[in-house]
Amino acid sequence: MAGKLECLKCDGELYFSAELPDLGICQNCRTHHEVALFPAYFNKPRLPETGQRLVVDNQSSCFNHPSKKAEVVCQDCGRFLCTLCATEFNGRQVCLQCLSNPEPGTKNELLQTRRVLYDDVALGLAIGSIFLWFAAIIMAPAAMYLVIKHWREGPTSPLRQDRTRYVIAFIIS
Repeated sequence: MAGKLECLKCDGELYFSAELPDLGICQNCRTHHEVALFPAYFNKPRLPETGQRLVVDNQSSCFNHPSKKAEVVCQDCGRFLCTLCATEFNGRQVCLQCLSNPEPGTKNELLQTRRVLYDDVALGLAIGSIFLWFAAIIMAPAAMYLVIKHWREGPTSPLRQDRTRYVIAFIIS
């Protein structure tokens, strides 16, 4: 099977083959080009899997696709899911509805989009109490409170894993 690319010199068609995938020759200017392609370039495009059709009427069907055979059960809500709808997350099979709308009161740390960096807040309050001396009577104890309350949790930033900012905030306060 042969493929076609454009020549870098004249924009003509560059021919190469699977037998000599490293060498391409322009048909217009006869320039030789070194071509490096992934083997998948030579494969025919395949359609994605569409899930299995129901074989027997008494089999369970997918919650979202009634004409598809259910393969797994959502471990959160119990819905039957086909191969298109099933999502493995943290080693569990869940549906997209449960993944996007978790139960109230539950936290999934892998899906968090915001974090409160209490070490930064405490350090900001401690440093702010130096410059705003008239508010230091409120800011310094607030910084100490944050350090004491969130010491065991540690920093909530995925990048910083030490408690240096907590220590500095407590000393300044």
